[in-house]
Amino acid sequence: MIHVLSFSPQVTKRIGVHIANYVVSHVDLSRGPVIIFLEGNLGGGKTTFTSGVLAHFGIHASAVSPTFVLMKRYATKKYRSAVREIVHIDAYRLQSKKDLDALDFRTVSTQPHTLIFIEWADRLRGTRIRPHVRMRFTHGETIRERDISIDFSS
Repeated sequence: MIHVLSFSPQVTKRIGVHIANYVVSHVDLSRGPVIIFLEGNLGGGKTTFTSGVLAHFGIHASAVSPTFVLMKRYATKKYRSAVREIVHIDAYRLQSKKDLDALDFRTVSTQPHTLIFIEWADRLRGTRIRPHVRMRFTHGETIRERDISIDFSS
């Protein structure tokens, strides 16, 4: 497990870019998606992290947490990228596996060349979803500081 300290939203976004680049260079995306669990308290930096990844892949829509729509899908615009789609799921309001089924997660989770970010992934306990990376965002000592734990062994 790796611990990284971020002192600003900009640094949190840059950490997102580095994690995405690492995953893309170490996982064969043609075999299926990479699933990244994002866990932590409200305002912990999960959405900020994801917006950094989206911007890196040429997606400049304001990345807000998909709390009210539960899932957003973005086609990447970065030329010659191994990633063709990014899926951003907010599991905060999901109550059961049936809710995942309603999102057609089974299809999404088999799509090659896809990065799947799941915020509030700790709410998915009991499902058989296995992440490639599990990240935990916690508040630091100052209002802008975040401690980010990264586990690549999930």
